Amino acid sequence: MGIRIEKITAENLGPLQRFNCEMKNVNLIYGKNEDGKSFLTEFIIRSLFSGTRQWGELREAGNGRIIVSGFNGQEKTFSPRTKKNEKLDVLFSDENGLSPALAKLLIVKSGEINIAENNLNGIDLNTLKELLSSQKTLNTLAAKISPTIKNSKIDGNLITINRQGEGKIYYDELSNLNKIRHFIELVSSQSETGKIQELKEEFRLLKKKNEKLLLARRYKAWQYATEIENVHHQLENISESELSELETKIKNCRELQSQKNQLSIEIKTLEERTKDFDETKNNFDRQIAAKQYAAYALNKNISELEKQLGTVEEDEISELEKNLKLLHLYQSEKSEKEHKVEQLKRETEHFDWLEKVRTAYQQLQFSSSEKDTLNKILMVLSVVFAAGGLVTLLALKNILFGAILFAGSFIALSFYVFRLQKTFKNKLRNSEWNQIKQEFQEKFHQELNQVNLETLFEALNKKKLELDFMLKEFQNTEQNILKLTATVKEELRNIFGEEIEMSEIYERLSSLKKQRNALNHHKEQLKQELMMLQVDVSDYSPNDPGVAYSKNLLDSLSKKMNEFNIWREQKEEKETRLRQLSELTTTLKNEILESFRSIFGTEISENKWEQNITELRQFQTQLKEKLSGLTGELKGLGVSPQDYVQENQEIEFSVEELNKVQTEMEILKDKISELENGIDKLKSEICTWLNLDFTTGWNEVVENLYEREKEILSNLKKNEAYIVAGNVLYKTIEQLQQQEGEELAAGINSGIFTNLLYRLTGKYNKLEIVDNEIIISSENNSWLLKELSTGTKEQVMLALRVTLAQRALNETAFLMLDDAFQHSDYERRPKIIDQLFELSTAGWQIIYLTMDEHIRHLFNQTAQHKQFLENYQEICLS
Repeated sequence: MGIRIEKITAENLGPLQRFNCEMKNVNLIYGKNEDGKSFLTEFIIRSLFSGTRQWGELREAGNGRIIVSGFNGQEKTFSPRTKKNEKLDVLFSDENGLSPALAKLLIVKSGEINIAENNLNGIDLNTLKELLSSQKTLNTLAAKISPTIKNSKIDGNLITINRQGEGKIYYDELSNLNKIRHFIELVSSQSETGKIQELKEEFRLLKKKNEKLLLARRYKAWQYATEIENVHHQLENISESELSELETKIKNCRELQSQKNQLSIEIKTLEERTKDFDETKNNFDRQIAAKQYAAYALNKNISELEKQLGTVEEDEISELEKNLKLLHLYQSEKSEKEHKVEQLKRETEHFDWLEKVRTAYQQLQFSSSEKDTLNKILMVLSVVFAAGGLVTLLALKNILFGAILFAGSFIALSFYVFRLQKTFKNKLRNSEWNQIKQEFQEKFHQELNQVNLETLFEALNKKKLELDFMLKEFQNTEQNILKLTATVKEELRNIFGEEIEMSEIYERLSSLKKQRNALNHHKEQLKQELMMLQVDVSDYSPNDPGVAYSKNLLDSLSKKMNEFNIWREQKEEKETRLRQLSELTTTLKNEILESFRSIFGTEISENKWEQNITELRQFQTQLKEKLSGLTGELKGLGVSPQDYVQENQEIEFSVEELNKVQTEMEILKDKISELENGIDKLKSEICTWLNLDFTTGWNEVVENLYEREKEILSNLKKNEAYIVAGNVLYKTIEQLQQQEGEELAAGINSGIFTNLLYRLTGKYNKLEIVDNEIIISSENNSWLLKELSTGTKEQVMLALRVTLAQRALNETAFLMLDDAFQHSDYERRPKIIDQLFELSTAGWQIIYLTMDEHIRHLFNQTAQHKQFLENYQEICLS
């Protein structure tokens, strides 16, 4: 057994007042929420590890100690007060150079399965390199090299570096060296005759060389342009649309083949399901025949009952009952109408007298209302007119006016006499009117007046009309009774075949109805049975199939037949679909083969389709990269297409050589200019540059010049050596890092990791690193680690923890898991728990904290099943 926790003693851990337990190989610490699991976990982390930042803020609660074994056969005690340089992670870091990530490998807190901090994938490439390689050392070395040196270029003796930092120092030294050598050459040239002419000749040769280099650059530009054109032509020959279409067709073809394989499996399954179809069909047909025969027998019995009932139609009985009810109704109606007629006769006995009174009422009333007032007025007028006429004739002597007044008096007198006669007649009528009013009072007990008279007359007139109507209705009812009685007697003879006394009708009719109801009830029962059979009349069969009809058996067979029919239809549909897919696949394969012939000029076998597409894609990518490089090089030359030269040149173009020649030409020009400006100017410049007094002698100036050259040359060599060494070291580090990235996956995929991963997940067995992405693979598929479900990621992280920790420590250790598998589904949990016990057998100590009842049950069940009880314990916190 490697590093393991032997005993934990703690107190005052929040709700957990005391914890004292010796640890076994497998330890389940169970506690409900708020029982102190998190406090215990944080106590263990603070006791064992110096770096706790990756777990976030930890509560400074509780005290105690933890005894850990595995230190060369010795035990060590840790507590929150243990010095940081004596913590577990520091001890192993000193001994093995381990990464701080080791702590995250050994402990999972609060279900946080990630090994790398702030990474949703759980782990990243840098963490893997940190744990499995010398990445940290390489990064430390690379960090000490400045970016300027990293980006420098070494080509033979030529150093190309940015003019900053070490590059600026290098170019300053180089410039100083060139400057001082220039001074030396100028000084030397002063002692030789014709030095200026020699410099001019040298400048002419350099200029000629410069012209050749410029021609060589134009030729080089033409070469690049030609090569770019060739690459463009090659890329144009690879049609992106055709290639994409071909890739799509291959993908579709593979999908169609997969669908065909799946359909073939499904068709075989359906064939197996329908193998008993013929036998079931035969039994089903016999039951259908038995059902049709049963329907035929029931229908025959119903027909016989209907024949018995048909001797007397139901309509005849209904009609007789209807007429009897109607006869009874007429008789009741006759009695009511007879009573009503008598009542109306009594109420309208004075109607004729009232009608006569109403006719004479207006005349008698008007005569009685006339007064003597008008007669008196007429008398007065006659006297007045007569007196006025007399006065007019006698006093006024006006004959005309007097005559008019006498005439008026005569008219008034005549009318008075007429009225007097009429008044005498009215007195006779008043006597008759008083007699009528007295009779009216006696007959109707009301005073005679216009309102009462009209009201009574209107009421009696309505009743008179009603009486006339009722008399007619009474006569009609009597006639209806006579007719209906004859009809009923005729119907009775038709039904019973004899004369029936009216007193016996209802008894005989009730007996007949009971008899018919019994027959109808029996018939309805048979009809109900027939209806429940649900057999069409056209399907009735008089042939007895020799088996009894059973509804349950038929339903069972019908259900099976429905299933068989569904399966047969599904089978036919799938066979049709399979034929369609085969045709589509054949067509698609022919199109793919034709596309390959079009692109590659030859036929490609089906098993090499994807390989050839991949190779072509790689070739296309290489061409694009080459095109990009050539375009950059051509652009860097700065030559216009109209200046290209196609003829091969004497010398090969070199940017460095051109820069060098042009630099030398500039230097020569400067030298010549300086020489021509005179020795005094040269000396003045040299003295100024060397910080010498102008009066210093030439010999001393020259000596200082050579001394300074040696000093600059020495510094320049040191700078060159420093830049070259840094550049070579950085390139070497890059190569080592690239090789480590390629070998990292192979280092992880040990037998421990692949076997454990497969046992945990049931299908994944490999880890790969592609384009800095971590990929988990099975035999058939691959998935990015970040795309896995939380539950599956928990299992992958467990396998990585065990593998990385064992590789880092070179031995087994303890694993403390706080609800590490809470996201795993219930079907996978038993397998995970089983593997934890297997890890324990392999030397790992398991400490699992949980509040999940299901996980608790699985641990106890697995311990019993594996007979692991001696090395297993459950610790309950409450």
